[in-house]
Amino acid sequence: MCCHSTLYECQYNAYGQIINETYHQDDFQSLPDNPLRFQGQYYDEETGLHYNLNRYYDPFTGRYITQDPLGILGGLNSYQYAGSDPINWVDPL
Repeated sequence: MCCHSTLYECQYNAYGQIINETYHQDDFQSLPDNPLRFQGQYYDEETGLHYNLNRYYDPFTGRYITQDPLGILGGLNSYQYAGSDPINWVDPL
């Protein structure tokens, strides 16, 4: 019988900025690389941005760095994430 344990934990604020990371292994360098972050976004280690298949998101500003591909249909502020209310909404693209 094998025992399973948590190797890594990460807590985020509402906009996806890391507020706490915990490694439960002495040699955390040997952990497998996992580029998935907040809400399944791909983490770009070089820029610190999260990629959402259509544009890049900056968790420190809580905004996208390019306009919404839906244009005005996505809302008046084409750079905002989840209607500026990430607790209650998600961004579809």
